[in-house]
Amino acid sequence: MVAIADGCHLWSERYDRELTDIFAIQDEISQAIVDVLKVKLGPQAEQPLIPRRRVNMHAYRAYLEGRHHYQQLTEAGLIRSSECFERAIVLDPEYAAPNAGLAESYIYLHLYTCTPTHQVIPKALAAAERAIWLDPNAPEGYVARGLIRGASERNWVAANQDFEKAL
Repeated sequence: MVAIADGCHLWSERYDRELTDIFAIQDEISQAIVDVLKVKLGPQAEQPLIPRRRVNMHAYRAYLEGRHHYQQLTEAGLIRSSECFERAIVLDPEYAAPNAGLAESYIYLHLYTCTPTHQVIPKALAAAERAIWLDPNAPEGYVARGLIRGASERNWVAANQDFEKAL
């Protein structure tokens, strides 16, 4: 890491680890940066920056695969992404992110393929609500619910509240 103002070298470190818990590695790197830069976080400085629960690595992999297919924004990609997110949920039912991903896949499947609202939106809303319930501090569930409230329900005030919460 280099200071932009003067080009001074601030921090560098090499991390060679077994990839058994990617979130633990991310937390370790984040904490190392905070420690080196002496960031003052107040009385909560000893707590992790973002508290995380352990995630099943197979569920995480299925979630990432789902995100890959989702980003294609094609009917086939959205259907495949839904399958991957559902697999991630089966592998780790307490993992919020695939629930939010599933909600977004349903929403875009509805928007891009004109799948009837009554077939998709209730499932999308249930998945978004589950994501929020599982992790109320994660933005993804609020983004998904905001999309539903805006694009389907035309409830702009509620959609804006969800997007503000996500931010």
